[in-house]
Amino acid sequence: MTPQRENQLTLARILGVSEDEAAVKLEKRIAVTSSSHEAAALAADVRQYIERSVALSKSGDPADLEILIGADPRIRSDVKLFVSLSSAGISVGSAGPSHIDDCHPLLSAIAACYVAGFALCRVLGLETTHCPDDVLTVRFADLGVSPGILETNVDLSDTVLVGAGAIGNAFLFSLRHVTVSGELTVADPKDVGGGNANRCVYFDESSHGPKAVELCRRAQLDFPKLTLTPYLGTFSDVVKERGRVKRAIVAADSRRVRRSIQADLPFEVIDASTSGAEEIVVYSRLQPTYGACLACVYKHVPVEDARERDIAAGLGISIDEVKRQFIDEAIADKIAVSHPNLCARDLVGRAFDSLFKELCSTQALLLPSGEQVLAPFAFVSGLAGALLVVQLLRATNSAALGEPLGSETFFVNPWRRPNARMRKLRPRDPDCAFCSDAVRLEVMREIWQDLLSPSR
Repeated sequence: MTPQRENQLTLARILGVSEDEAAVKLEKRIAVTSSSHEAAALAADVRQYIERSVALSKSGDPADLEILIGADPRIRSDVKLFVSLSSAGISVGSAGPSHIDDCHPLLSAIAACYVAGFALCRVLGLETTHCPDDVLTVRFADLGVSPGILETNVDLSDTVLVGAGAIGNAFLFSLRHVTVSGELTVADPKDVGGGNANRCVYFDESSHGPKAVELCRRAQLDFPKLTLTPYLGTFSDVVKERGRVKRAIVAADSRRVRRSIQADLPFEVIDASTSGAEEIVVYSRLQPTYGACLACVYKHVPVEDARERDIAAGLGISIDEVKRQFIDEAIADKIAVSHPNLCARDLVGRAFDSLFKELCSTQALLLPSGEQVLAPFAFVSGLAGALLVVQLLRATNSAALGEPLGSETFFVNPWRRPNARMRKLRPRDPDCAFCSDAVRLEVMREIWQDLLSPSR
């Protein structure tokens, strides 16, 4: 799986065309033109996301689309997009001029995701299905950015970032713009895969080895007051060593992993996930409360069992073995029997779904309906990571004021204007495997009794 192939599969599924047709569309070129100092940071981030999906036009060369960021048109292109940015929000459309105010860099980072998405929508022919409006306008307040939270100081001691993939990369990429200190543990047992470079902003095609190590190594220079410490294991492994972990920032890629995180009893959870190419879910809560927990939000659904059956059948192992998530030596030997072209030694420690994805004839996991599981474009994961930072600031600021956030869930379509009404306090699921277990709730109270007020 290469970055280019992964993008082709995603676009082919979105448009309902062949992979070859998608490959032709992805040959489009986009130019990013900027002038002022204020525009430079935004332009740099836009280029980061664009070049992971389509080619960037070289300086002065013609392009299929030109993005103008605080500048006038300079090159020959079929489509022009004018970007305007202020502390209130961003707009991007075909009418100019472009005006860029000096504003907080986290706002610029959020804006870059929307600009990249709108540009890709126009150049790839997705207007009808994904971004039908002529102008995309985003108010930062609708994303939860309230006055004062951008100056919040966050101490990340006793915090674990769970997952060093696309959202984990994007989280740190946006976190560099706010004031953070302490030590952040980055936990991920997986190695960098062939398709990671098209979505992970700190990785490129030379990246290799454990994801956690590679992400910490590449991102550390952006954090003079924060120490990034890699951990080659799961969140559960971290908890077993430490006894408890106060805050889990969740950027994992599995519903099952998220439920397992809840079972390891973090006091605070900040989570973001992507559903294919069209939805981002942001969630947070302090434990224990009467609102939904992480296991409520990502409760078990039948399609998970179907996926595990497919993986088990494809690899020649049992469903119970697939549920272990990672390949040990004994299972590696079994897989190598079913797939003689594979070396058992090279399989140890790999995730089952990652291996299965590579072995499938389409090189993508399929749901029982035949629908492809999409790896979203880079800007989607980028926005998820940025919103994860916003939610961390919101939660930290609210806790400092003595008004902790409830169990809050926010749904965002990365291609369209956000709707503040999609931010809701979610009630507890009465059938939740975690919340309905009185013993687990009591253990939670005992573990965190030093941080709980009597009313909680």
